Amino acid sequence: MTKSPTIIRSAIAVCLAACGYTAFAAPYGCVYGYEDNTCLQPIRAAPQVAPTCSPAPGWTTVTPAQWQGSHYSAPQCSYQAAPTCPAGYAQTSAPGWNGLTWSNPGCAAPPPPGNITVPGGGSSDPVANCTVAANANGLTIVQGFGRYAIGNTVDNRFGGNGPVAANQCGDTTTWYQIDCITGADNQVQSIYGQPALPGCAGGGG
Repeated sequence: MTKSPTIIRSAIAVCLAACGYTAFAAPYGCVYGYEDNTCLQPIRAAPQVAPTCSPAPGWTTVTPAQWQGSHYSAPQCSYQAAPTCPAGYAQTSAPGWNGLTWSNPGCAAPPPPGNITVPGGGSSDPVANCTVAANANGLTIVQGFGRYAIGNTVDNRFGGNGPVAANQCGDTTTWYQIDCITGADNQVQSIYGQPALPGCAGGGG
């Protein structure tokens, strides 16, 4: 018995409809928004990156971030400020960071007061003239240490007070050795104040 062309055409239409439905029912690439249980590769979140402390100089990690099963804890970080020169000192080089600690900056000591030529005080007493010169340079004579001949001049040496001075390690003092140079006429030629500070290694300054 020969099948009718109409029946054949109907069968083809039904087949195309079924095949097309099956094709369109397949997962749409298993991408976000189209996942279902037919996806062979399950969708997973991207791996989380552990947070870290700042890489900037001065920062160190005390405790790194720890994985908590679903997220990382925050790391514990510590910051060290860069060291600076004592008050009055000029910085000549910057401190260096090696990842753990700072090195000290280069510091230049301020010039001590004095070493300035002062006109004669008019007295015949060198101590009186040195006292006037010391006061004019911010120094106060407290006690005498002796007189030492230097060629045609005399170094009148005293101990006294002056402005606060500091060394590179941060030690401070107001005690000075004062050298007052007078000529044959006992008039002051120059005066110099040296702060009595120890060296950073503990030796004399």
